[in-house]
Amino acid sequence: FYYLYFKSENTVDRFVLPTAFASLSLALAMSIYFYPNLLKYQSGSVVGKEIHAQNIPDDMFYYSLTFEHSLNFYSQRIVPHIYPHELGEIPDGSFIYTSPEFYQEMIDYGFSVRIIEEYDSFSVTGLNLKFINKKTREDAVKTRILVEKCGSSILD
Repeated sequence: FYYLYFKSENTVDRFVLPTAFASLSLALAMSIYFYPNLLKYQSGSVVGKEIHAQNIPDDMFYYSLTFEHSLNFYSQRIVPHIYPHELGEIPDGSFIYTSPEFYQEMIDYGFSVRIIEEYDSFSVTGLNLKFINKKTREDAVKTRILVEKCGSSILD
């Protein structure tokens, strides 16, 4: 840096090369340390990887009221959407990636469901200071859940 900035008389050498080097160094550091920790908050990718690793059949996994493109990519399938009134049409033992609100709707419809796991979810493309600050992160993330349909509606 010293030579490029102070000794060189070429403008490109003095300004462009150090800036490019600093930018590449920052990008490398963020790729190694920052982004891997950030992506665990992209719950669609986490759930998609788990579903794919468990070899859950295509007709046994759905999402509702919370779509994330990463869910399709990491589960390596097009995940079908399901509405509350359609729950009776899917087989028991099916998994549904959803929000706490939809989980409550399933219970209100009389379906027997159990929570498999809860996830913190944050759209990483909308990165902001509220999320970056550990003290306020809880306010910035949403909860997403993976549930299993255990039985038919008692309303049927």
